[in-house]
Amino acid sequence: SRLVKYDVSVRWLETGSQEKGTPQLSFYMPLKAAPKEFTFDVPFGTTDREGVDYDLPGLTFASSGDVAIFSKHTYGFRCYEDNMSLTLLRSGFDPDPYPECGLHEIEFALGFGIEDKEKLINASREFNTPLTVASNYSHGGDMPLNMEGIKVEGPQVTAVRGGNNKTTIRMYEALGVATEAVVTMPCVVKAAWTTDINGNRLQSVNHSGNTVRLEVGKNKIITLEIEW
Repeated sequence: SRLVKYDVSVRWLETGSQEKGTPQLSFYMPLKAAPKEFTFDVPFGTTDREGVDYDLPGLTFASSGDVAIFSKHTYGFRCYEDNMSLTLLRSGFDPDPYPECGLHEIEFALGFGIEDKEKLINASREFNTPLTVASNYSHGGDMPLNMEGIKVEGPQVTAVRGGNNKTTIRMYEALGVATEAVVTMPCVVKAAWTTDINGNRLQSVNHSGNTVRLEVGKNKIITLEIEW
């Protein structure tokens, strides 16, 4: 793994006031040089921003190119000149005078040498949504002992929903370059459609066997409904 992971337990008792100001806990990372821009992830993609000396929002990461900070719980990244920081806790005082007092469990990570934006998104997804394992007891059934799940190549996947012999997949193109989505199902596909954001069918999509292919334009969001 290229990530150095931090699990931080903080018993936070700091309070703010008009006189004292706002106490804040941050993670600070110096850089070997100041990059021209920093990359942040935003809904359905990434954006490059010049460094500024105040917090800017990122969904899960900010990157200088050489170093990336990945976060599970907080969203304020300060990237300026030759340093980066992540705001972990911040005690406001109005209207609640004690908003953060108590025990906090905070997870974040550092990544090194992940310059490709698609690899940054994938590393963030692996950190924020690790594989979940569910154990079960021995019992009979009609499914094969070994079976692949749904495989999507090309765009990034944001949501998968199933039920009633249908699977809906929402995906987006994150790099600003048109791509082909190749969706491989664990069963034969009977029909496929693109839909709008509310699930209303728009047009049918070509499929063959257990595979569906369609073009995804640059920076586009696609919702695909598959009947099997």
